[in-house]
Amino acid sequence: MKFIQISAAMSLDGHIDGVQSASRLRLSSDEDLQDMYASRALCDAILVGANTIRRDNPSLSCHLPDLITLRELRGQPPEPIKVTITRSGNLDANSEFFARGNGEKIILCPMHSTISINKQLAYAAKTIMVKDMNATNIVATLEKYGIKSLFVEGGTSVLTMFLSEGVFHRLRLAIAPFFVGNSEAPSFLDDAMFKNNEKNRLRIAAVRNLGNTAVLDIVNDSYAGK
Repeated sequence: MKFIQISAAMSLDGHIDGVQSASRLRLSSDEDLQDMYASRALCDAILVGANTIRRDNPSLSCHLPDLITLRELRGQPPEPIKVTITRSGNLDANSEFFARGNGEKIILCPMHSTISINKQLAYAAKTIMVKDMNATNIVATLEKYGIKSLFVEGGTSVLTMFLSEGVFHRLRLAIAPFFVGNSEAPSFLDDAMFKNNEKNRLRIAAVRNLGNTAVLDIVNDSYAGK
């Protein structure tokens, strides 16, 4: 794939959300969000895990007119394709992910979930089977579908999958200057064996201050995916 960007925002103590509540913890500044939306809008597809849909109910819609116009000038559809991955198939067709926006939606799942997902969500999204659910196979499957650039947003298990396998070109990491202070809050990453360890370091291309949010633009020079 030509370009894979991972995007995450976390607190100083490494959490991407607070404990379960009615509203998602606000980590990004307005300036950071606008910059993130612009990066997201340029990709062919956005990927989030099923747990993020259940927990945060994101729409992921490209609702800014200037960005929609920019996509059209680049020969892209008005909105990126929305992609989610699920092993259980436990998804609500009325969630914002499926209900909002006119763009295409894709569900990636293992074989044992395809029948139940097609019964519940066939009218809301296209179901595609992935034999072994890992980042390399997910990217290969989306490439066959014609997707050339991917924006990966999370949550923890999806971020861990892609980052531990080293399947990305760039990581956009926003850091909010406060602490969550609760070990039950979702963490940026789970424990894993990461390809990019102390002997194979990533490269920090830029550090930006966007509305009192630090944004690290990190490049993975060792990823050979094309």
